[in-house]
Amino acid sequence: MFLAFVKTGTRVCLNGRYFPSPNRNVLRKAARLSPLADAFNGVKNADGTMENAPYTGLFQNEVLRKPSGFNELVAQATRECRMLLHEAVSPSRTRKMVQVLDDMSDSLCRVADLADCIRMLHPNEAYRTAASEACQAIGLLVEELNTYPELYNASVRSAGRGNDRTQLLPDTGTDQIDKRVLDLFVTDFELSGVQLRDPRKQAEFVNAAAASLAIGADFVEAAHQPAILRPSDLIAAGATEVPQFDSLQVYHPIVDDPRAAVRAATYRVYYSPVAGQEERLIQLLQMRHRMAESAGFASFADRATLHSLAETSERVGLFLDRLVELLAPLARQTAQEHLTAFTEFPGDISARQGDSHPAQLLPCDLPYLLGLRRSSVHHEELSDYFSLGACMEGVSQLADCLFGLKLRVEPIQPGEVWHPTVLKVGVYSKMHTLGSELDRPIGTVYCDLLDRPGKPAQDCHYTIQGGRQLPDGQWQIPVITLQLTLTPPSKTLAIPLLSLGQVENLFHEWGHALHSMLARTRYQHVTGTRCSTDFAELPSTLFEQFALDPRVTREYARHWSTGKPPDSRDLEALQRIAVGRGLGQSVELIQQLYADKLLRLGGEFHPSIMISDLLSACNCGYEHLTDRPLSPEHLVRGLVDQVEENERSASELLNSIHSPGLHQPGRTPRWPG
Repeated sequence: MFLAFVKTGTRVCLNGRYFPSPNRNVLRKAARLSPLADAFNGVKNADGTMENAPYTGLFQNEVLRKPSGFNELVAQATRECRMLLHEAVSPSRTRKMVQVLDDMSDSLCRVADLADCIRMLHPNEAYRTAASEACQAIGLLVEELNTYPELYNASVRSAGRGNDRTQLLPDTGTDQIDKRVLDLFVTDFELSGVQLRDPRKQAEFVNAAAASLAIGADFVEAAHQPAILRPSDLIAAGATEVPQFDSLQVYHPIVDDPRAAVRAATYRVYYSPVAGQEERLIQLLQMRHRMAESAGFASFADRATLHSLAETSERVGLFLDRLVELLAPLARQTAQEHLTAFTEFPGDISARQGDSHPAQLLPCDLPYLLGLRRSSVHHEELSDYFSLGACMEGVSQLADCLFGLKLRVEPIQPGEVWHPTVLKVGVYSKMHTLGSELDRPIGTVYCDLLDRPGKPAQDCHYTIQGGRQLPDGQWQIPVITLQLTLTPPSKTLAIPLLSLGQVENLFHEWGHALHSMLARTRYQHVTGTRCSTDFAELPSTLFEQFALDPRVTREYARHWSTGKPPDSRDLEALQRIAVGRGLGQSVELIQQLYADKLLRLGGEFHPSIMISDLLSACNCGYEHLTDRPLSPEHLVRGLVDQVEENERSASELLNSIHSPGLHQPGRTPRWPG
């Protein structure tokens, strides 16, 4: 991404993107493809907006016409949970306990998940504040219910556990699905320490949880505030040419810019200390540690990993340490053979070093350098075939081919969405096994895919409403929101074009969405991505693998202007990309592993440990654990073998391709005028 400096009074805003081929005619009219593709490409009259429809609230919820509606949602959820609580502990209960608990969970999640989405994505501060307060209120209510002894005891009896195994008549007819989900609810109760039967500890847990929610909300809000970049920051990073501007709002580091000074300056500014953040972080870790102790755990990390595949925090640490040990030599070799050569660029990384010192690769350099090295296996205009609309057509075709699903852009009522760029997609099934007809969707996906000021720079999804089977046999349809940060259309380019990495991210997030659409679980507590954490990323990762496979790409990739499919040369380039993108996986994994180690250490935080101690421990490792047997060794070896194979194949491909002038004169980037 190039930085374009657009003057707005005394402030400068970021506005621009990287165009692989600057000589193309960017003002040409976009080609019409399909109704779905045209809607996402912003073609006029393609989105089916309901112009004369009555005004509604967010997600068609009438009470959310105004921010205060969140108070009504919280109050309604509280009333419903109190009624369900009375039913759950009543000796005359007529429904299965798991049904009552799932109703309770559904009431809570409908508010909490919706509010979590709005507090992150809504451009109006009043809505964000109200949504954040709703998240905290529901979170506190959840912990109060989790520590309610009578509810826990009734659930344990219904599950046939404990000393008192007297079950009410409705629970004698539970099947394996009922028992499994009920056990998960009981497990959630026990993570709050309710089984310890200590009122003082339970009260301490609730208080610590409430404080954790409040501090966490403040921490997240401060973390997403834009940083301010000034000319002096660029000069300090080694820039020799700096445009005239006062300041620039940076919403995320610009790590894919060809100028090392821009990468370094935006990285340092964005991650520079924020007033009060370290204090908030320490308080948050303290509250989480207090929660864990109150619930009978040695640390928050032990509480979080208890029911995971790893089972203990120590095993997580062993797994991460072993991966670092095995991948570090490969990452070092990859960096030396494929990345340090790029320090020959004038005014780039080498400008930060003296002539007598070797060039230093900083974290802000790696995404750009890896992308540059990988880009030597394909020609620059390939992204012309990956407009947002074309990629969405690819998602739709793949969903149809694999699952018999059809995606259709739906009309949006005024007030239904939080920003005019949000599109609504209905998911329809052509399979009778899902019990749906083409005139009624099996799910809804709200797509907030374009970047804008103030929007968090992350790709993720929110489950607004979980799917489940209703008492009458019908299905409560899932409602999902997808969030990406794609470069929006501009005066120079009328439609969004995606980089290859963004194409993969789009397919990945839609993998999550389709997982939720197809789950069709009896209970919403385990629907879609609410399944086991160890499994949640598998469907999305598998769906992502189709994104750039030439056999799939040839079916959906279309030139944004001509509408023509890629020719044989383009398809050959895609084939090379499929191999070349394996280059640098070891380097990226090492970065991720050190971040994971730091997070894990944060979970073991004790008030006597300071942040500097955590960083020191992360750097030096855990020598005292090296004599312990590593139980997940087969997982480590399997991952390392796969990375080594990908790196080797990519390296062989790159070495066999004549790359024209990676260091040729004239490639040095210039500041835009």
